[in-house]
Amino acid sequence: CMAYLKDHPEVTHAKICVAFTPDEEIAKGTVNFDIPRFGADYAYTFDGGEIGTLETENFNAATAMVTIKGVVVHPGLSKGKMVNSIKLASRLIGAFPEEQAPETTEGYEGFIHPNKIEGTVAETSVRILIRDHNKEKFEAKKALLKDLTRKLAEEESRADISLKIKDSYENMRPYLEKTPKVMEIVREAYRQAGIPISEEPIRGGTDGARLSVRGLPCPNVFTGGLNYHSVYECIPIPSLEAAAEVALSLVKLSAEVKTLK
Repeated sequence: CMAYLKDHPEVTHAKICVAFTPDEEIAKGTVNFDIPRFGADYAYTFDGGEIGTLETENFNAATAMVTIKGVVVHPGLSKGKMVNSIKLASRLIGAFPEEQAPETTEGYEGFIHPNKIEGTVAETSVRILIRDHNKEKFEAKKALLKDLTRKLAEEESRADISLKIKDSYENMRPYLEKTPKVMEIVREAYRQAGIPISEEPIRGGTDGARLSVRGLPCPNVFTGGLNYHSVYECIPIPSLEAAAEVALSLVKLSAEVKTLK
């Protein structure tokens, strides 16, 4: 798209700002992103999604860390004395609602997902991902985890159990709704490129979400990739070409933008 604009100076457009964000997959793509220096009033990420998808909302996300310290005793002499932190961690995970797991949810259904566990009898840590598009349900999931952790501590008072929850990113939809023109522009860009629009929630996150929260409205346009995070991950060339057509349409439409309200 940028090469096309360089070769076709007759194309009218507003100031165009382009950036590449590394580390998006580990949620650090915008940690040091300088929005004022970037210089744009609004933007669009091109990040994943099958051809035609337009993503305007994503999960609210948090990461929880549960640390359980048990009591170590020689296994041959441990009756009534040992407190196995591994077993306590298993009991906690087993208490998570099965209907709130990634493998049993889709669409707007959030989840509580233990995705890493390390430990010994003495100490075990569990990393848990909390996700939901709905802010109230998101907070309810955090409250449930707190309640389950508290109950486990009450059931085994000899163990030292701690919980820390850190929010990761927010749903960008409420922030995009403040600047409806941004969405009007991108929908028209799809139409001009002849691509049917499929708007759907992201069951994950995107750098555009963090940028939107920070004041730079930034919905996500497809790249046409398939089988993400697998050995079969790929992007068909026609999908990339379609994404480029949308990008060029966005550039041309930018010349007509007077206000984002």
